[in-house]
Amino acid sequence: MHPILRHDCFPLGCAIIVSALLFFSFFPLMYVSIDEHQYYKNSILLQRGELKSADPLVYCGGTFKGEDYLSSYHIGKSVALIPFTWLPFPFVMLAGLFIHLLNTGIFALILRKLRLSPWFVMLFAFYPAFIWGSRTLFSETTALTFLLVGTWIYLHEKPQTKLFAGFFFGLAALVRHEAVLLALAFGIAIVWKERHTLREPLKSPIVWFVIGGAISAALLLGWNNWYGGNPLTTQIGNPANLFATFPRPLFLNNLVNFFAILCIAFPLLIFALLKPFRLRLELIIASIFTLFLFAQTTNISVYPFISPLTITARMRYLIPLAGLLLIAYAHALQPITQRFAQRIGKTKWVTVLVLFVILIVGAIALHSQHQSLLDKRTAVRNQILTAIPDNAHAIGSSDDCIYFLPQLSGKRTYSKVDDPAQSLNQLQKRLETPIYVVALQYTNQSDSSIRQDVIDRERMAIVNFVKAHENELQVVYSTKDPHSLTIYHFNHQINPIVDQTISKEKKNE
Repeated sequence: MHPILRHDCFPLGCAIIVSALLFFSFFPLMYVSIDEHQYYKNSILLQRGELKSADPLVYCGGTFKGEDYLSSYHIGKSVALIPFTWLPFPFVMLAGLFIHLLNTGIFALILRKLRLSPWFVMLFAFYPAFIWGSRTLFSETTALTFLLVGTWIYLHEKPQTKLFAGFFFGLAALVRHEAVLLALAFGIAIVWKERHTLREPLKSPIVWFVIGGAISAALLLGWNNWYGGNPLTTQIGNPANLFATFPRPLFLNNLVNFFAILCIAFPLLIFALLKPFRLRLELIIASIFTLFLFAQTTNISVYPFISPLTITARMRYLIPLAGLLLIAYAHALQPITQRFAQRIGKTKWVTVLVLFVILIVGAIALHSQHQSLLDKRTAVRNQILTAIPDNAHAIGSSDDCIYFLPQLSGKRTYSKVDDPAQSLNQLQKRLETPIYVVALQYTNQSDSSIRQDVIDRERMAIVNFVKAHENELQVVYSTKDPHSLTIYHFNHQINPIVDQTISKEKKNE
């Protein structure tokens, strides 16, 4: 066997190279969510030294409070995106790949620290939800970065190193506030395991861990106080309100669904906690906290369980936990793979190659499926930019804000139809540019899925707006490919660009 194949870095190198090649082969040209838009928008504002006082027509999104539009999204992800804001769009999407590769490298360090096979890094690099996360601007994989760094430091023996572990666990909460629960899980575990060391505080890992966590907590509370006016009120509101009614009607259904998800992406992942190992108590507590939180605060059970999205997009809230559970998974698989390798002897490298190919094929399928969604969003963006002149203003639903940032849409501006601070009368008085209305539906067939009801509610405001002003609007663009999109122009001089639906009907005649 060639010496390079025996090197611990070889599996990591393979994982990084293949992950990067697949990413660039299916390069994401657009994002799909208002969450991603908000993170990107805030990072652009931070790069400019702003955050509160942005012109909402240029940097759409946020909630009007007092004199400013404030974002309700965590600040940590936007800070992480700042280096990528100097790149032209869509190269900001490289941030997802960078964070995923960084996480993969940190996971490899954890494997080495625990003396586990370096080949288990493949499980992390090709975990379905992480591949999906690498193609987005969502914040969960960034929170996982800080949790992995904290875990790696936590595994070091010197008590003083726990200060940095607590600090990095706390920093994860600046990216996702619910990461506080994972930090708390490690805190409870270390108190239980090391309680006997409290007789000598300066030598106690507990004391150092708490100090590190307190530093991060001070940063988080200070940020909340400056941004929201109350240290205990986060950007998404008061966390206590989430449990005002406990349990919620679908709590048990959601709990079962999330538990099942952690059993299918990789077979029986969460059951790895049955095998004793160094971080078992920490991860059991973390799993309980995470599953109970999201069973209470989300409605995962209303979606079809048998779907590729179950182990990707719908698993996004479990990404930080899953990243830590893979450590337990590798520990549980180690003796099994060792016995298997001894039995198959010289053919073990053939087996490794076959498993590697299976992971790659699965990754290609995930990239391809997500790319088909992004292609549709990219097509919609191009249609909007074609139909609406560069200096015009658009009105639409809150979700469709994603197509309007200077980096994406040039000089076009945008406002939400239900924004009381930007009423139509105010816009007409303020703006000298033409005004357009964007009516977009992401399905072409009504009642085609459970999700359709949610979409209908989200977009009802724009539907009502169009009905109320139907005598003042004229269609300048209409299509159902790839989605139902109609663009109206207010009573200014109409310059019809394309009406694809009408054109196709005439051709058919």
